[in-house]
Amino acid sequence: MSWAPGPGLWRWALAIVTLLAWSPILSVLTAAALADVLGCRLNEGSPHPCLLAGRDIGGTLYAMFVMGWFGLLTFPFAIGTALAWVGLGARALWRRFR
Repeated sequence: MSWAPGPGLWRWALAIVTLLAWSPILSVLTAAALADVLGCRLNEGSPHPCLLAGRDIGGTLYAMFVMGWFGLLTFPFAIGTALAWVGLGARALWRRFR
């Protein structure tokens, strides 16, 4: 008797890999959006003061923004996970309308 992972386990594994692969990109987008809403400067050169509810979050925004450089390593996996999800969706539609 052998044990083989079911489709649910593969989807969970793909979800975790997707989250890890897209996290640097999401970090940059979140930092940029938050800095824009708060009217703060944000660049890779150095952290700039940025107040949110009386606290300076400039260093955190800077770290989140610089985290985007990890995207150079994870971007191929992000593209792969996007293609995998499209494939799973297409397969589900094919089965439904077949």
